[in-house]
Amino acid sequence: MNRRSDELLAESLVGFTLIIALVVLVIGVWLVVKSVDLVIRQLAAHPDNKPLWIALGVALLVTVPVVLTGGRPPLLLLLWFVSLLALVLVAWIVELVYDPQLQVEEALVDQVLHQAWWGE
Repeated sequence: MNRRSDELLAESLVGFTLIIALVVLVIGVWLVVKSVDLVIRQLAAHPDNKPLWIALGVALLVTVPVVLTGGRPPLLLLLWFVSLLALVLVAWIVELVYDPQLQVEEALVDQVLHQAWWGE
């Protein structure tokens, strides 16, 4: 190969890498926005849900040392990501638990008979 084709290949490879990085960045921002939206919606809809508040407290508690140390210890940074992931997971579970479509329906007997048929 000549020098010009090597430069063209390198430029196209750099361009492709930048496009992939941009797509990954856009998807990451979208996931962060959706996660924050989910947590806020569940906190607003179910303010008395203790597991959600515990997960939020742990995430905020781990955020303080990460901010103070600048994220230097990798183990602390990993713990922070796990706590944020747990917060989103708990919010998702709370959403599923309170979803009306997933609630157990009333039994047919309870719908038809409002009192016992044997006369108690």
